[in-house]
Amino acid sequence: STTSLEDFFGCPFYYFQKHVLGTEPWEEPEAALSINALDLGSLYHSILEDYYKSQAHDVVAVAEKHFREFERRGVTGYPTVWEIKKQVVVEELSAFVERDRATTAGWQPAKFEEEFNGIAVAPPIRLRGKIDRIDLSDDSSRARVLDYKTGKQPRGVRDDSFAGGEALQLPLYILAAQQLLPKVTVESASYLYFTLRGSYRTVTFTRSALDERRPELTSLLDTAANLIRSGVFAQHATVEGCRRCDFRPICGNGILKLYDLKQNDAHMEAFRAIKESVK
Repeated sequence: STTSLEDFFGCPFYYFQKHVLGTEPWEEPEAALSINALDLGSLYHSILEDYYKSQAHDVVAVAEKHFREFERRGVTGYPTVWEIKKQVVVEELSAFVERDRATTAGWQPAKFEEEFNGIAVAPPIRLRGKIDRIDLSDDSSRARVLDYKTGKQPRGVRDDSFAGGEALQLPLYILAAQQLLPKVTVESASYLYFTLRGSYRTVTFTRSALDERRPELTSLLDTAANLIRSGVFAQHATVEGCRRCDFRPICGNGILKLYDLKQNDAHMEAFRAIKESVK
């Protein structure tokens, strides 16, 4: 998936723990005061998919239906906290829908939660994933990919940027969507940060930028494939990255110093070159 590739370029050892070993951070279910980030993201996505698919007029009514479903699943946390969270969700989605109406002139939402599997984007990489939404132009000749984001915009993620391999989703989704819709031109892919945490920003990767930088993307994917095949999953330690890493206890408190001592390891030369290019 694009997320696993981005995880690899964030830190190969993190990728190894999460996607190879399947290590998960320990959580006490009874300690959850509120709905967790994963379930909250799923809630936002399910409401928006239902709203646009059904062509509903009232996003609040759609949200209430999904609130009840999540309550039945028992993932919403303490009732008082949940009531506050529901109000926030309704306010943010209502504001997003209004902004979306203002920016969709000439476009029509057409496909939602579009799954793909085994799509070849650059040998030997084959992708699987799910595209939140694909809009078609009024004449159905052009398409754009939209991906909803409920969190903060990561540092380094900006328009037409690979961010040293840590922002591959948009360009790869352009390629995937183009194979799903061969008769139209997929001209862009965008992150829509539609919550207060994301400051309501939009980040876009254009088709023209992708065409111009395709060799660079292929090189990134080749590097990841070669290192993974070779079993090279060394740590890429940074102060910020390690501070928020779920697997920090595995690496230990001395990881930053240990990482400095291994800077000349030949196995990671290609990876280091990628990271140096974005400093």
